[in-house]
Amino acid sequence: MSVRPLTLFVSLLLAGIPAQCRGQAAVERNSGESKEAAVRSQVERLGSPQFPTRQQATKEILVLDADSLPLLQNELGTATGETATRLRQILPVLRRRLFDSQLDVLSGNSGLEAVRGLPDWQRFAAIAGDDSDALAVYREILCAERTLFATRMHAAAELPTELEARSAAFAKLCHGRREEPFPIASCVALMLLGSDPATRLPRATSTNISDAFDDPRFGNLIDHSEQTKILSSMTGAWMSRDGIQMDRPLLFAIQHSLLAARPVAHKIIASRESNQKMYYALLLLAKLNRAEDLPIVRAALNTNTHLWPPRNIAVQKQLPGIDQPSSFSVQTRDVALAVAIHLQGLDPKKDFGMEVIPSEETVYAVPSMGFDDDNARNKVFAKYRRAFPDTP
Repeated sequence: MSVRPLTLFVSLLLAGIPAQCRGQAAVERNSGESKEAAVRSQVERLGSPQFPTRQQATKEILVLDADSLPLLQNELGTATGETATRLRQILPVLRRRLFDSQLDVLSGNSGLEAVRGLPDWQRFAAIAGDDSDALAVYREILCAERTLFATRMHAAAELPTELEARSAAFAKLCHGRREEPFPIASCVALMLLGSDPATRLPRATSTNISDAFDDPRFGNLIDHSEQTKILSSMTGAWMSRDGIQMDRPLLFAIQHSLLAARPVAHKIIASRESNQKMYYALLLLAKLNRAEDLPIVRAALNTNTHLWPPRNIAVQKQLPGIDQPSSFSVQTRDVALAVAIHLQGLDPKKDFGMEVIPSEETVYAVPSMGFDDDNARNKVFAKYRRAFPDTP
């Protein structure tokens, strides 16, 4: 039997089970039979050559309780042939039913008591808060991604595979067409689950989730939605995830002055990154323009790590048509200097002779933040240190 007809059969069968039977632990065929033995018997009967026997076994499995799921998973580990195929199709439907029954309780109850036992509520509340607005968003993301959260709740080991598939589907919706609504509930759900450091993100999962940063509709929601604070906090949580590619998220944070990304910038600067994450992190602090960030920026003034142009790529190839000597380079300390000057309310070019070019997007254009050689660099740094003798 193919997968599609079997899935359809199971779904129809579930729909035909009386509502009052759902959620009951109908596992005991007689009073002397243990739950383990009953489950084993039901699974064995899934492989019966008789359709009515298989149908009855399926009905019984579909009304099992959550305590029976580990038993069914164990049976799946040893099942073979059609029995394994049928059980593999039934399990997600059972998980979804169990999850939906709890979600129904949440939908009919606005109190915090209703979220007890639901997946990732504690993480969500720690990120976004636990007020009525946060609870409404949490309910919405559970409804939008029922299968994901049912897997999280009842089959956590399978979550990475499910997350990969859902993120691929989500990425296709990040097309930027303004006439269509952005799938914001799915986006928040993916960021919540994906930001958990214990969750493995196989292959392109993290890239797919970060495709949201390329969609102007998401940026508009971050800037103008009634839930801006929650969306910003969740975005910051996703950006805090170790191992994801950070260029797009950081550039997005700069473009939208995302305060929730500030701890991420601090972490990158403190780690002395030697790639473009470093100048994006520093420029984010420039965009946020908070005087309390000055110490962490000034701590990078002695780091001469090369940041731009990329290694083995000539300046002329990066800036065609612009007369820039091949010795020109941007170092970490150069970007830190421009940002420190900015945070102190001064102008790098006017007040210190640093030939930087302003940018509406990133405060300053990265390719303009360097020097032709160390002699020119040292002159500007010396002028800054004379102006601020307490510079480390």
